[in-house]
Amino acid sequence: MNEIRNKIEDMLDHGEIVLASFHCSLEIFIYRIVPWPGVLTATNKRVLFYAEGFMGKGNEIVNEYQYERIHSIKFKKELFGSKMVFAYDSEWYKFLHVKENDADTFMEAVKEYSVKGSFQ
Repeated sequence: MNEIRNKIEDMLDHGEIVLASFHCSLEIFIYRIVPWPGVLTATNKRVLFYAEGFMGKGNEIVNEYQYERIHSIKFKKELFGSKMVFAYDSEWYKFLHVKENDADTFMEAVKEYSVKGSFQ
């Protein structure tokens, strides 16, 4: 975890502060839908998802989401786990294996720094 946090901190701009961060899996499509484990981080400027590459081959995933382009954010409890979903531009992003406490802290940070102010 410390190695991943160090990589995330290296990606931050000057004056950017981590508000909330937790492990989860981003649902992506690689020939089929698969959960890709990584760390979702909210800062005072943006949201980042960082995932290490498969077997350390250097194909890491780094997604950046600007607050002004996040239209809604939701946390859903389901029978086989929990997920957080948010609308970014015209796409939906699903983050699986999310703990409720992590989601609460993260969603508060996103809502506070969002230009829109409130979500659905």
